[in-house]
Amino acid sequence: MLFEDFIEELHALWVECDGEHLQLKVLGSTALFLQTPYHRGTKDSDVIETARMDREVKARLLALAGRDSALHRRHRMYLDVVSPNIPMLPPEPL
Repeated sequence: MLFEDFIEELHALWVECDGEHLQLKVLGSTALFLQTPYHRGTKDSDVIETARMDREVKARLLALAGRDSALHRRHRMYLDVVSPNIPMLPPEPL
């Protein structure tokens, strides 16, 4: 799966430069891809910014896998960090 290859390579790069594991909370269509056999093309993978993701961590993560990174060019997919305030649901289902 394209997304899994992207994440596996990001994981290897992250551990190599940081030595620690970073838990990413994926949302949007890529979260769906991880839970179902459904596949379609996508250009980005959204992850929610967490308390562990300070400015330095976020900057390194985007340098490794953000838009115009080497990973983006190789996989034609990039990582986008989303504020935890963005994925809001309406009070009543639509």
